[in-house]
Amino acid sequence: MTESPDAPQAEETTVPPPQAFNGDLWTRFAPPLSTQERARRQKMLHTLITVQTGAVILILISTIATKMQDPSFPMPSTFGLAIATALVGAVAAWLNKNDHFYTASYLFLLFTIILIAAVMSYFGYRSNIPYFYLWPVIASGIILPGWSSFLFATLSAITYTALTLLQAYGLIVPAAPATALSLEAKLLSGIPQVVLIFYLLAFLISLSGRSLEQALRQSAERARELEHTKSELERTVAELRAALEQQRLLLETVHELSTPVIPVMKGIIILPIIGYVNEERGRQIIKALLEGITRHRARVALIDVTGVETVTRTVTNVLSQGSQAARLLGAEVVLVGLQPGMAQALPRLNVELSTVTTRRDLQSGVEYALQLRGKQA
Repeated sequence: MTESPDAPQAEETTVPPPQAFNGDLWTRFAPPLSTQERARRQKMLHTLITVQTGAVILILISTIATKMQDPSFPMPSTFGLAIATALVGAVAAWLNKNDHFYTASYLFLLFTIILIAAVMSYFGYRSNIPYFYLWPVIASGIILPGWSSFLFATLSAITYTALTLLQAYGLIVPAAPATALSLEAKLLSGIPQVVLIFYLLAFLISLSGRSLEQALRQSAERARELEHTKSELERTVAELRAALEQQRLLLETVHELSTPVIPVMKGIIILPIIGYVNEERGRQIIKALLEGITRHRARVALIDVTGVETVTRTVTNVLSQGSQAARLLGAEVVLVGLQPGMAQALPRLNVELSTVTTRRDLQSGVEYALQLRGKQA
């Protein structure tokens, strides 16, 4: 479904150009705008519509004054042009208000070129009217982004050239050419036109300057917001890092508590295993066992499996690997608290624990450890 470029946009988002134009051409003359930038340009367009309508009223007053001073001065259809300008301005303002910014802008500027062409065809190319073609060119550069000013410069140049050639070769005869007017008519019609051109150009330059200042203020405000957001993010990251460090320390504490190594006598340690054993906890158990043997210089390590809920391949691997690793450190592993269910499960899992000494409970395991320590002594 094709999307209109004048459709309302979400906050601080841009709308992609319509797919019907399928390329860079539409993007050059109607690029997507952020909501803030669109609102700024809509405000300028509304101002230009108001100013142009007021300028046409001034021209109407100037024409009436010229007619009163010089009754021979042919009265053009100024009222019709004024009414047309007001109607088109109202339509453009309505479209602009209803978020059809590009449609309103192009309608307003194209009608402006037609309006100037109509007045030029009446007064002739030797009047001051052609200078008004600067208005749509400069206005398009202010309110429209992209290449729009080049488009309206081309349209103005084509219109002006065509009317000039047609009038020069007599194909269009101006009703009130500047050369045929009396001195009073020239003064009353020419001076206001030139003065109006000056003020219109000054207004456009001022509007452009204010627009630039507003854009700079918005950029500065956005920079401050970004700086504030950056500070907030840095503080949040610091808090997250502190929380992660706290969590890491907490996990280490939990791991240590889940695999406590208890020295009961000189050369004898106990490592109780309680709960479910997964691979990660299995590695932690083996690590705690070996570190306990080294730290306490243990010769006998009692692994109490009374609290093991389920016998899995992971549990048997921990017992087998832990026993072999402890033997390499010069210690013997004694498995105590072996339940009947575990004793039945070990053969089914094809686990060979013939090298691991087992005892029925912790008491018998400690007695065995004392006997073994006495023999070693």
